[in-house]
Amino acid sequence: MTWSRTGSTRPARGLAARIARRNASRARGRSILIVLMMTVPVLAVSAVATVAASTVPTDAELVEMTLGQSQAVVRVAASPGDGLEQSADAPMRGYWDVPRDDTGQPVVESSGEFADPAAVIDAPVIGVAVHGATIETPDGYRSMSVVAGDVLQPALEGRWDLVDGRAPRTDREVTVTASLLDTLGVELGDRVQAISPARAALTIVGVHESALDPDSTTSLVLREGALDLPTVAQAPQSAEFFVLG
Repeated sequence: MTWSRTGSTRPARGLAARIARRNASRARGRSILIVLMMTVPVLAVSAVATVAASTVPTDAELVEMTLGQSQAVVRVAASPGDGLEQSADAPMRGYWDVPRDDTGQPVVESSGEFADPAAVIDAPVIGVAVHGATIETPDGYRSMSVVAGDVLQPALEGRWDLVDGRAPRTDREVTVTASLLDTLGVELGDRVQAISPARAALTIVGVHESALDPDSTTSLVLREGALDLPTVAQAPQSAEFFVLG
């Protein structure tokens, strides 16, 4: 039997289907393997997408991680009169919108001086500043972040947590992350040598963690003013102010 090129293609399709079914029945194991080979990558991609989505915090989770048990966080963006506008999700995800002229250049008309938010907010406030420091490790000098302030307290649980030991009580005491403890090869009660911004031997009295930092983070928590670092009142633009009530 023959079919013209302009005729119906249904018989040809039927023949192709029968051949496909015959081949599948003769090599059923191979057919199953092909299905599995197609299914496994799809499942893997779906699993990766699910895991990736689950590791990104929602806005509600990010607020809780940022605030801890406080009511609000205040940041000094610039001096008065510069015309900055805070974006809706700042300071959780966004930043501040800078006014620009017709050419797209920023228009900054700053006037006045920075004010200490703790002095103008009618509520208890905890000021926290993040600085940089260099410490001595078995592999040489290493730079890392330093959180200066009274952060290891119930009001900020969820943002910073004390997982072992106690909070610093003097300018020569410090808490470290578990990762830094492993890097230094030390234990609670041992000392770490700070090189800058001031040289000092700091006694490790506790281990802390932060909800916003990965487990691999190496950082220190010090009392405000330790290592000759500026206080939040001296440099409010580099600090966060947590409002407690």
